[in-house]
Amino acid sequence: MKHYNQLCGAICKVVIAFCALLMFVLLCCSALQVISRYAFGSSITWTEEASRYCFIWLDMLGAAILVYKGGHAVVDLIAQKFHGTAKKIYQTIIYMMVFYVGAILARYGFELAQLTFDQTSPSLKLPMGLVYGVVAVCGALVVFFAVNLILNIWLRRDQSIEEGTI
Repeated sequence: MKHYNQLCGAICKVVIAFCALLMFVLLCCSALQVISRYAFGSSITWTEEASRYCFIWLDMLGAAILVYKGGHAVVDLIAQKFHGTAKKIYQTIIYMMVFYVGAILARYGFELAQLTFDQTSPSLKLPMGLVYGVVAVCGALVVFFAVNLILNIWLRRDQSIEEGTI
C-alpha cells in the first residue's frame, strides 16, 4: 500500500511538472500571437493552434490531478450525514463511479487517438492522434488514482479518511 501511494504521488508530481511546462508554452504562444498581431499587423498562424492543444492537454491532465487529490465534484451534504463504515461505503461508491468514468475515457480515448492518428493539424502538421491521445492518458491516470483512493479508504487507519480528506 505504501509503495502504491508513493508511486501515485510520483506520477502526480511528473504530471504537475508537465502541466507547468504546458502552461509556459501556452503563455508564450499567446503572448507571441498578441505581440505579432499588434506590432506587425498579422498574427502567426500556428500559435493559436498550439495554445488550443496545450489547453486541451492541461484540462485533461488537470482533471486527473484533481482525482488524485480527491478534489472532484461530490455532494458534501450527503457525505456529512454518514460516519464510520457507512461513510467508507459511500466514498467507495463515489470513487467506483470515478473509476468507471476513467475506464470509459481510457478505452474510447485510445480508440479516438487510433482513428485520428492519420489526420494532421492544419498549421502544426501534428498527428491529431497526439492531441486526442490525452483523453486516454487522462482516463488511465483517473483509473490509477481512483484505485489508490479506494485502497486508502479501506486500508488506512488514520483520521483523514473519517474527515474525507484523503
